[in-house]
Amino acid sequence: AGACLVMCRSKGGLVNPDDPCLTQGLSQALPMVTDEHVLHQINRLIEDNDLVAAEECCRNALDMHVGDGRLLRLKGIISYRKADFVSAISCLANANAKHGLAVEGWILLADSFLKTANYPRALEVLHQLVEVSPSCADGCGLLGLAYIKQARYDEAIRYLRQALLLDKDNFYARLYLGAAYRESGQHEYAVEQFHRALELQPDSLVACFMLGAAYHALDDIPMAIECYEGVLKKSPEHKECRKKLAAIYISMGQDAERKCDLMATEKAFRRVAELIPDEAISHNNLGLSLWRMGRVDEARNSYETALGLDGNNILWQLRKDILCPSVFRSRAEIDQICRNLENAVGQYAAMKLQENPVDMAATGIYPHYSLMYLYHNRNIRPIKE
Repeated sequence: AGACLVMCRSKGGLVNPDDPCLTQGLSQALPMVTDEHVLHQINRLIEDNDLVAAEECCRNALDMHVGDGRLLRLKGIISYRKADFVSAISCLANANAKHGLAVEGWILLADSFLKTANYPRALEVLHQLVEVSPSCADGCGLLGLAYIKQARYDEAIRYLRQALLLDKDNFYARLYLGAAYRESGQHEYAVEQFHRALELQPDSLVACFMLGAAYHALDDIPMAIECYEGVLKKSPEHKECRKKLAAIYISMGQDAERKCDLMATEKAFRRVAELIPDEAISHNNLGLSLWRMGRVDEARNSYETALGLDGNNILWQLRKDILCPSVFRSRAEIDQICRNLENAVGQYAAMKLQENPVDMAATGIYPHYSLMYLYHNRNIRPIKE
């Protein structure tokens, strides 16, 4: 631009705005120059998390300065913040080709590849970063995570340890190291790392959940329950945690059932129904445990809830009608219900045998188990039959 002005002045001493030489020179020069004030303004908007305004400002600047590497980097950061990782990859890769990237840019580019499950490219970028900047703890940590995603746990552990040597208070490196130990079956080490991660961030639900999973894998059920319940206390809608905790209580309920501990069975299955209220089977199990305790009205309510979620289950309907009758039924009505039940369990057995010819539950145990309650309730045939 300065050279254009010199050329114009050499012609007449004064600058003529309409001079074609000036117009041509500026049109070539402007795309190569980005106003520092604009860059500062976009950075400030990103820091304020005003991503809509930052994106608009960046787009307008790119219209004037097409392909400017610094603007592309900022657009990549905005896209990353908006979770548009495909756009972030495109912008950051182009910015790197034009101007190069600082460590932060490399980290965002690599993490964008991780978020889009492009693990080979993430590894490639992170190895370049670690080679150029070996003291970057975040780079080593992300490299460890990339190896976890590819189930290469020995390499993951090596880089995550390196990250913690560089920064012992790096929460994510500590968390990922625990995950690598857990996935590789080293659950005792995983528990230790998750505890240390929680020392760094006591309110981390992710670390608390992973700690519960590690205890669960070690069969330390009381500690697993404590961790899972702690997560649900802070985040009641945590679906994965609800499922994990429900699985524990189902196992506890089944164990109590085998021991004929009716109170423990009811308590466990009630908690399951609270944890996964949309699962019909949980209300069915609770209904059966309540019926065994003689709490017929509560059992009927549980069966009605189960049928509201799965109205096609004829066995549950018959259990409700026979085990928990709300009105007196005549002998003819009961006989008809008996025939319906026998047909239902016969159909169930036929279906199961078609799926698995050696299914013992289908060949005898499950149908007779259901009929046992029926006949016992009618006081017609011995329970052993």
